[in-house]
Amino acid sequence: MLDGRKPLTIHSGERGFDPFETGRSCFRPHVENGRIIERITSVQGGGRSFLTLYYALPGQEWRFDAYDELMNGPRPWTEAMERRLGMLLGYTDEECDWWIANGFRHTSPIATS
Repeated sequence: MLDGRKPLTIHSGERGFDPFETGRSCFRPHVENGRIIERITSVQGGGRSFLTLYYALPGQEWRFDAYDELMNGPRPWTEAMERRLGMLLGYTDEECDWWIANGFRHTSPIATS
């Protein structure tokens, strides 16, 4: 991400869960110095707090809302939606083409949501 090839990454997990917090701490210095922009959303339930962490390069914050709109959009999940997700995450057209042809329906956890 810091080399500019990927403009957005999303991480979700439970607050306080060590692997999640360790990953989060890797971004912290870059957020603090302004090289990466962070947005945090939280959902509470069952005495737990689940976070979604959005990280984008400066100037790419529009991707936060675009990602939310896509993920909260209509179902079933389509190839066009999968391609849009790839674009938001910074994959090339060629990489998206390969994924659609070789992996999309085979492993996508949201393909039939």
